[in-house]
Amino acid sequence: MSSLRLFFSIFMVCILAFSGLYAGNLQGVVHDAESGTAIAAAQVFALTYTAEGDSLFYAGQTGEDGQYMMSDLAPYSYVVWCQHPDYLPLKVNDMVVSENASLSLDFTLDRVHHPDYDTRLSGTVYSAPEMLPAFIPLVGASVTIYNNNSRYQTQSNDEGRYTFHNIPPGDYKLTANAPHHQPYEHTDIISVMEGDYIDNLDIHLIPLPYPNTSTVFGTITGPADNTPVYPAYITVIPLYYTMTDIPEPVEPEIYAVINNPDGSY
Repeated sequence: MSSLRLFFSIFMVCILAFSGLYAGNLQGVVHDAESGTAIAAAQVFALTYTAEGDSLFYAGQTGEDGQYMMSDLAPYSYVVWCQHPDYLPLKVNDMVVSENASLSLDFTLDRVHHPDYDTRLSGTVYSAPEMLPAFIPLVGASVTIYNNNSRYQTQSNDEGRYTFHNIPPGDYKLTANAPHHQPYEHTDIISVMEGDYIDNLDIHLIPLPYPNTSTVFGTITGPADNTPVYPAYITVIPLYYTMTDIPEPVEPEIYAVINNPDGSY
């Protein structure tokens, strides 16, 4: 009976040791070194050897936000590395995971450039309200092109422009997203061949509706002959107070710039 109790005790200790009771977690974010954007589908590995020579191996993968997490790592010192087909791998030695520790380890990867590919894909990302004819360039929108072999991400600049350089020839899908806008997916497959410079592939993102907001549209015309007036500016002054209770002059806010020949806004 005593030997049975001893076996049962040892068995329970083994279960507790490998069930995560004393294990740690490792998490982080993987970024593109050039653009700073998150890298999806990057693989992160952790490897160590016990005193008995047994290997312990863990693996994780980043999501669309570039985040990964590996749970229940036994307390050891690990070699951790990150890899992606379009980037140079990066390795970190002697990553010590303590009991019950939650550690953070971010990776910034350098893209593998292909200078032999003379290709370019570019355009402008616009905020395009459905009821307005004016398009506003979007700053910091995330643009992604991908196929079964590769995935590339970039962000629109201060003028709303995005550019992909030296991408391998192939067929790509294109998606884009930005805060407060509906996600965008290009309807057609984009075929890139050697020597192609595909410019002005513009993206129009539709804003999400804000609560308690309205849209105003119309036409600006002259007082005499109803000739359309442009350029012009549309301003809105909020009437928060009654006419007899305005404490300070309220500065008008420019909501739209009219550059259309028909004077519409």
